[in-house]
Amino acid sequence: MSQIKTTNFWLAWIFASLLVYPITAIFVFAFSMIWFTAAQALFPAVNQAGFLSDVYTLATIIAFGGVIALAVGMLQANVLKRYFHFTPQNWQRATVIGGLVAAPVTGFIMFGLNDYMSVNYWELVESGQFEILSLLLNVLPMMMYVTVMSVVQAIVLREYVSSAWLWIVANAVAGLMFSMLAMVTFDPGFGDWLLAAIAQGAITGFAMLWLLHRLTKEEEEADEPEFAYQHVPIDIDDD
Repeated sequence: MSQIKTTNFWLAWIFASLLVYPITAIFVFAFSMIWFTAAQALFPAVNQAGFLSDVYTLATIIAFGGVIALAVGMLQANVLKRYFHFTPQNWQRATVIGGLVAAPVTGFIMFGLNDYMSVNYWELVESGQFEILSLLLNVLPMMMYVTVMSVVQAIVLREYVSSAWLWIVANAVAGLMFSMLAMVTFDPGFGDWLLAAIAQGAITGFAMLWLLHRLTKEEEEADEPEFAYQHVPIDIDDD
């Protein structure tokens, strides 16, 4: 890989990471208009407490997780195809499936943590744990969502590189970095979000570059003959 090509790819990946958020907002807005209108029309009692309301909430979380992942998969696949003419087979599908799984997993843990904090509020405040748990409540969602989503993506990457597990680690670190930078205050501004999104894209972009380098290296090694040179003894007659 040339230095210019890798730099351009890295910058394009970071830019795509920034675009994820406005594009996701557009997707979510359009989808929510259809989703909530249809839900109210088909199930008028959906907002009332009960089993139907719980099912509706779960379905909403899963659906929105898939919509977000759709934007992520589209942008990532586009950058990979443009700069390396390579997109792992089923990458977008794996990303959407990962988002569909990641959203309820993240939601379940976060709702559970929130309920625990509500029930044990005074005990947590007196012990000094409430602020720590509040920080986790802000930091963990992004990290958990992208980590679970990347697990499904890594299953696809395993068909191409042996170190696909590093993609999971990179996304976990990037998600944590995003949350730590964006949630420096509990009222983050545009500058905090911008820095956080750039950092997230820089980390995952570097990881993808490393994996692509491994892919190229493994392909080159596979193309090399087992013995580049083989010494064949020759008997010489003295007659």
